[in-house]
Amino acid sequence: MSAYAVRCGNIFKRKLGYGYSFYRLGDIMVQTGAKNYLKTQKTTKKPSWKRNWWVAASLAGVMLLVLFFTSFFNATSGVAINPDGETLGEKFYFSGPDPYYHARVVEKISETGHHPYWTQDNTDPLLNYPVGRINPRPPVFDWTMAVFGKMLTPFVGNEIDALGYAMQLTPAIFGALLALPIYFLAFELFGDRKIGVIAALLMAITPIHLGSGHGSAYTLADHDSFVLFFSTLTFLFLVKAIKALNEKKYVGSWKSISSIAKGKVEFMKQNSRALLFAALSGVSLSVIGLSWEGFQVPAAIVAAYCIIQMFVDHWRNKDPMGTFFVGFVVLAIALAMTSPYYALRGSISMVYMILFMLAGVVAAGLILMPTRDLPSVIVLPATLVAGGIALGLLAVVRAFFADVVALKPLVSIANTLFGGIAYVQLSKVYMTIAEASTADMSTTVMSFGPVTFFLAWIGIFALIYRLFKKAERKVLLVLIWMGVSVYLTLSAGRFMNELVPMFCIMAAWIIGWMINKVDFPKMVKTIKGAGGMRGVKRGLKAGHVMLALFLSLCILLPNTWMAVDAAVPYEKKTSGGAFGLGLYKEKYWVDACSWLAEQDTHLAPAERPGFISWWDYGFYESFVGKHPAVADNFQDGIEPAGNFITATSETEGIAVIIVRILEGHYVKEGALSQETESIISKYLGADAVNFTAWIKDPKLAPSYNAPIAPEYDEKLSLGFSVSAANARYRDCAPLVTKLGDEKVTDMYRELQDSTGYSIRYYGVEGYDLQIFNVFTFLSDKSNVLKGADEDEFLMIKYVDAYGKSYTMDQIKSMSPEAQRNLQIVDSKLEYKPAFFQTMVYQAYVGIPSTDGSMPTYSIPTYGMKHWVPAYVSPYPSQYQQGMSAVVIAKYYEGATVKGTLTVQGIPMPNVQAVVIDATEYGLPHDMTMTDENGQFSLIAPAGAIKVRFFSGETEIGGITFDGSGEYAPITEEEATRRAADYAREVSLSLELADVTGRVYEDLDGDGSYDAQKDAAIEGAKVYWEGMNVTTDANGVYEFDGILPGSMTLSVTKEGYEPKSVQVGAIPGETTVMNITVSPAAAKVTGAVWYDADGNGAMNEDETLPGVYSIKFMEGSTQKASAYSNATGYYTANLKPGTYVVEVMMTSPEYGELVFNGSLKIVFGTTEKVFDIKMVNA
Repeated sequence: MSAYAVRCGNIFKRKLGYGYSFYRLGDIMVQTGAKNYLKTQKTTKKPSWKRNWWVAASLAGVMLLVLFFTSFFNATSGVAINPDGETLGEKFYFSGPDPYYHARVVEKISETGHHPYWTQDNTDPLLNYPVGRINPRPPVFDWTMAVFGKMLTPFVGNEIDALGYAMQLTPAIFGALLALPIYFLAFELFGDRKIGVIAALLMAITPIHLGSGHGSAYTLADHDSFVLFFSTLTFLFLVKAIKALNEKKYVGSWKSISSIAKGKVEFMKQNSRALLFAALSGVSLSVIGLSWEGFQVPAAIVAAYCIIQMFVDHWRNKDPMGTFFVGFVVLAIALAMTSPYYALRGSISMVYMILFMLAGVVAAGLILMPTRDLPSVIVLPATLVAGGIALGLLAVVRAFFADVVALKPLVSIANTLFGGIAYVQLSKVYMTIAEASTADMSTTVMSFGPVTFFLAWIGIFALIYRLFKKAERKVLLVLIWMGVSVYLTLSAGRFMNELVPMFCIMAAWIIGWMINKVDFPKMVKTIKGAGGMRGVKRGLKAGHVMLALFLSLCILLPNTWMAVDAAVPYEKKTSGGAFGLGLYKEKYWVDACSWLAEQDTHLAPAERPGFISWWDYGFYESFVGKHPAVADNFQDGIEPAGNFITATSETEGIAVIIVRILEGHYVKEGALSQETESIISKYLGADAVNFTAWIKDPKLAPSYNAPIAPEYDEKLSLGFSVSAANARYRDCAPLVTKLGDEKVTDMYRELQDSTGYSIRYYGVEGYDLQIFNVFTFLSDKSNVLKGADEDEFLMIKYVDAYGKSYTMDQIKSMSPEAQRNLQIVDSKLEYKPAFFQTMVYQAYVGIPSTDGSMPTYSIPTYGMKHWVPAYVSPYPSQYQQGMSAVVIAKYYEGATVKGTLTVQGIPMPNVQAVVIDATEYGLPHDMTMTDENGQFSLIAPAGAIKVRFFSGETEIGGITFDGSGEYAPITEEEATRRAADYAREVSLSLELADVTGRVYEDLDGDGSYDAQKDAAIEGAKVYWEGMNVTTDANGVYEFDGILPGSMTLSVTKEGYEPKSVQVGAIPGETTVMNITVSPAAAKVTGAVWYDADGNGAMNEDETLPGVYSIKFMEGSTQKASAYSNATGYYTANLKPGTYVVEVMMTSPEYGELVFNGSLKIVFGTTEKVFDIKMVNA
C-alpha cells in the first residue's frame, strides 16, 4: 500500500499535471507513503536494549568507579577499623560526630525492632541532660542502614560487624546510585544519551561528591548522599511528569460546572502518565521527608516552580491546569506520607510549611485557572498583590500574635519564611559553625574541578538563554532548582554538594556540544573508509586533537587527580591533600569515650552521672561513652556548656551545674519540688525568691535583653542582647557562687539527692582553646567573635613594623598623621588573668602561665580542688602542641581529711599540706597551710591519695591512703559525700632534724670540697633563725635537733663575702650542706689620665673620660672590666689576686694611647686607689 501510494503520487505530480490541487494531493501521498515506509523500517531495527547496551555498561562502570573512589582505599587501608574494639562504637570509626547518633539509633533498631526515642513520651535520656530530648531524625535513612546490616549478617558472621560495615558502606552506595538519576535527567533535558553518560562520569570524578564532608565517602554514615539521590530522583520524575503533559485547554468554560467536571475527567484520562510520574516524584520527596527534616527545601523548589510556571502559562495564554495538578499531586503525596510520622512524634509543625506550599499552589491554581482567558496584565499583578497581602498577614501574626495557641501553625510557617531554615538563618549558633559559613572561591572551584566548574556555569547561562528562546517547562524547573542550590551554597558551604547533579549535567551538556561539533563519528568513518595513514590524514582534524587534549588535560586529568586525593585517607598520604577522609578526631574521642563507658557500670546509662562538654562532642559521648550528655550535636545545652566552660572558678562552674540540674528538674516535673525549694532557701536565704523565679522564667532575670559587653565595644554590644537561656545562668549562678566553695559543694550534694540528677564529668580537648571566643560569644559574654578587640578574657593587640604593639584604643587616640604613618603588620592575642582561671584552661592546661602566654605543655587540673584528670588521652593534640588530645576531668565533692602536724608534740605551723590524687600523674589538688596549732583540713578525691607536707620547697612528711598502712583509700562514697561519714581524722608526728656541713673556699672551682685543693674556713659564723654556730678548724658547723623544713643558712666571715643558702632539713635525718664562700672584693678606684704637659703630675684637665676598655686580667682570663666616667675616674670590684691591667684607646687629641701595668689586691683589702697613666702607643 505504501509503495502504491508513492507511485501514484509521483504519477500525479510528474505526468498528469492537472494543476495545483493534484500536485498537493500527490505530495501528501508521497509524504504518507514515506511515513509508512519509515514505520516499516523501524520495525526492522534492533531492540532498544541492544542498541543502547553501551549506556548500561557505562553507567555500571561509573557506579563501580564511584564505589572504588569512595570505598576501596578507605576500607582496605584499615583506618576505619579499630581491631581492638568490641562494640559497634568502639570498633567502627565514622566520619564526623553526626554518624555516631545514627549508629546509636541503628543499634537500637537492630536490638528492639522499633524506632527509638521519637515520641514525646520516649525521649532519649542521654541527650540534653537532664531534660532529655526526642530523636529529631526521621526514620527511613536509619532503617535503611539497619535493614542493610541485617542482610549482611549471614555474610560477615556477627551483627556488630554487619551493622558497622552497612553504616560505613551505605553513603558510598547511594553516592554511586546517583549516576542513574543524573543520566536520565540529562537525557530528559537534552535528548542525548551521550550527555547523560558524560554527566554520570563527571559525577564519578567530582572530588566534593567523593569526599567525607557532606559527600558519599565510606564511613560518612549521614543522610547527605541518600538525600541527594532522592532529591535528584524527585526532580527527574517531575521533569518526566511535565514533559508527559498534553498541553491544551481542557475546560471550555470555567463558568460552567459541567464543563469544569468534564474537563478534569478528560485531563485525567489524557495525562495519566504525567500524573504517575508526579506521584513518583511525591513519593521520592516523601522519602526525603522521612529521612531529613530539611525536606522543606526540595518541596519549596517544587512549589516555587509550579506557581511560577502557572504564571508563565497564564502570560502565554496556556492552560495552567497541567502544571497545577502535577504540583498538587507531588506536594499532596509528600504531605500525606510525612504527616503521620511528624504528628505522632509531636512535631506536626514540621509539615506546616509543606501545607503552606500546597495551599500556595492551590491558591495560585484557583486564581489562574479560572482566569485563563482574562488579560494577564490584570490577573497576574492582582495575584501578586494577594500573595503579598498573605505574606504581610503572616508577618503580623509572627510579630504580634506569636503566643496565641490557635495561630501556632501560622507562626511556625512565618518563622520558617522570615527566620530562615537551618544553616541559612542568621542565628548566633549558626554564625559559629564552620560548615554554615560560605566556602571561599578557590575551594568551591576545586570542589568540582578547575574547568568543570566554569563549564557548568557556561551551561547554566546557555540554559537561561534557551529558556528565554523556547520557554520550556523543564528548563524553568531545572533553573529554579539550580538557583535555590546556588543560594544555599552561598549561604552555607555544607550545601555545596547539592550542586553536584546539575553542575555535572550542565558541564556534560557543553562537553557534548563540543564533541558533536567536531564530529568524532565522521572522523572514525573516514579513517575506516580510507584505511591506514591515508585515512588518518583525511579523517583526523586539528579540532579533534585539540578537543581530545582539552578533555584529557583540563577535565579528566585534574578531576581524576583530585578524585584520587578524595579517595585516599589523610593518614595514608605522604603530604597534603584537600578532600581525603580524616578520622583522627574520631579515634581519640572514641578512645576517651570507651574509657568513660567503663565507669559507673553498676548504673544503667540513663542513671549515670552526666557529662558536660562543648556540643561538638555530645554524640561521641552518648553513643560510645554511655553517659548522659548535657550538650550535644542537636545543639542542645549550649548555654550551660558555654557558661560552665568560661566560668572563672570551680565554685562558679558548680554553680552553673546547679542551675542546669534545677532547670532540668523544673522542665521535666513542671515545678520545683518542695524539698528542692527548701534546699534553695536554706542556702540562699533572701536571694532564694529571685533565684527560683529566674530558674522558672529566665525572662524575669535582670540581664535578659541587656546589651552584651558594652564596656568593651558599645556599638557591637547593641547587635545582640542577652538571651533568656543565658540570663538564667548569668543571674542565678552568681547568687550561688558568692556562698563560697564549701557551701556550694554542700548545696550541690543535697540538690543531687533531691532531684536525682548529677553532672560529674567534663570533657575537653585542644580544639576548645582555639574556639574559646565561640564559648564566650554563645554564652553572651563577649563580642570578640564579631569584631570587638577586647573582652573579660583577652585583648587583641596590633603590631607595627618595629615590633611595638598597640591596643585599638591607643590607635584611635593617635593623631590622624600618626595613624597614617603607623604600619600595622600583624596582630596578636594577649590573654588576661581571667582566661587562666576559666574551667577550660584549668582542666585542660592546668599549669599557671608565667608570662600571659599559652604554655607549651600541660598538667591537666593542676591545683584544682574538686576535679581530677580521670582520663588523659594517649593521643597528642592536633591543635595544641605538647598537650593531650582529650582530658576527661571528674568532679568530687571531696572527703574531708583533717589532722594535726607535730614534731615531738610541738605543733608545726605554716606548713603547706597538699592532696595528691591517685592518678598515674600524681597531681596536686586541695592545699592549705597548717594553723598555729599545726592543724589542717583538706578535701580529697577517691582513690589511694596522698597528703604531703611542705615547708617551703622541702617535703617533710606525708600520709598515704592506700591500705598499706593505717589509712585505707578514699572510697567513691566518701569522695562524693554519699557516705554517712566522709571525714577522715589523721595525725602525723615528725622527728627533729640535724643539719651539718663545711664552710670552705672553692679554690679549684669544681663545686665540691677537696681537702688537698680547697681551703676550709675556720671561725665563720653560720646563722639560722636567731641561732648561730662557729665553724671549727676544719670549717665544719652543726645544728642538732632542729625543726624539719626549709631553712635559710647565712654565713659571715671577715674578709669574705656574706653567703646565704637554702637547705631542707628532713625529719629524723642529718642533712649535709656544704657552703662555699669567696673572699670579699676590694673597691678599686682611680683616674685614667694622660700627662699632656709632661710634668709627671696629674692635673685636673688631664683625665680621660669615656674610656671603655679597662681590662683586669689573670693570665689570659679577663676577671673584670671598667670604664671612666665623665670626670675620667673609674671604679672596679676586685677579689684578692695579682692582675695585669690593660687599656687601649684612641684620643682625638693625643692619638693611640695604651697602658699595661700590674695591680695586686691583698686578702683583707677593702679599698685601693690605682691611677692609670696612659702613654702613646
